[in-house]
Amino acid sequence: MTISRDSDYIRLKAEALARLREKHGDAIETYWRNKFGYCLTEPEASYLLRTPDVERIRTRIARAEERGGQRLFAEVPGATE
Repeated sequence: MTISRDSDYIRLKAEALARLREKHGDAIETYWRNKFGYCLTEPEASYLLRTPDVERIRTRIARAEERGGQRLFAEVPGATE
């Protein structure tokens, strides 16, 4: 992880979780926990809120895994590394 506007606060805030659930439903939490083995962090939530849907998130993660994890969120508008 690199420094971003949210990286100084790792713990997922209740407001961000509520926005994620509103946008993506519970699917993103379940997927993330199953895939990575931990709950979302605030910086991760910030990225995911800018992604249109859960399927696009899954696709980007799969592509990044194929490329060895490089530039996982490079295609997310407004995201920086």
